[in-house]
Amino acid sequence: RGFPRAFVTDSWKSLETLGQVKSGYQSVPVVCFAHGNEFPAAIKGRKASRIRRLLVAGVTVIANSRWTAERAKDFVAPEVNVVVQTPPIADQAEPTEEDLAEAERLWGATMPRVLTIARLDPHKGIAFVIESLPKLAEAFPSIGYVVAGVGKDEGRLKALTTDCGVEARVRFAGRVTGSLKTALYRTADLFVMPTGAKTAQREGFGIVFLEAAASGLPSVAVRTGGVPDAIVDGQTGVLCDDTSVAGLTATVRALLEDRERLADLSRGARAHGMASLWRNRFKAMATASGLDRD
Repeated sequence: RGFPRAFVTDSWKSLETLGQVKSGYQSVPVVCFAHGNEFPAAIKGRKASRIRRLLVAGVTVIANSRWTAERAKDFVAPEVNVVVQTPPIADQAEPTEEDLAEAERLWGATMPRVLTIARLDPHKGIAFVIESLPKLAEAFPSIGYVVAGVGKDEGRLKALTTDCGVEARVRFAGRVTGSLKTALYRTADLFVMPTGAKTAQREGFGIVFLEAAASGLPSVAVRTGGVPDAIVDGQTGVLCDDTSVAGLTATVRALLEDRERLADLSRGARAHGMASLWRNRFKAMATASGLDRD
């Protein structure tokens, strides 16, 4: 009674703390989640040695994408089991009438509507979306772009909207959560986040793509890092191989012009997002963790 069946850690860093309390439970399996960027790009050095010391026999590593799994394998002992399980998402909070009204206030009279919800960091690729707007506005004179999130890149991005002459089309919504976030997903036409397009940093997965999908919102991103495990190319969105602003612009324009294809992607996105809910993925996650055994 009271004996733990397993220890679950959020990353390899937590294994160091776990080592202080696990001495009496040596036979208990350990599950360690891997997200990608917590593993250094160089496989040598003190940090790499710390990781290798921790990811040893008795630990199961659950990677959030194939890219993360490949990155993690350089740091784990040969006998360690590395399993790929994309992260589940929680059920979305249902928006109230006030949430929908606030979303409409943010959008204004714009149409079509492009959305990004992300931390405002350079690697998220928000600058490329802003730079695509002048050309997109030639095809869609009333196009609007809402950026929701906070971060160190906010000042640069706001200045960029002025430099590109699109400040009237872009609304920075700040931090949004819960039902207001759902309202933004449901009132947008396309979610765009070309993360890693021009930076060395990669997205380990991109759970925001699943959140958008659950609201039936297709995504556009670039084929980098773990993003191909978050977006089913051609079914829930489109992955760009051309990481230029022109390439992104062409992809977004083609989708916004083809409403039938956009509707097909919306249906595929919703099905994929709903299948990714925790209540529909719990058994698979338990099996991967080895926690479904008697």
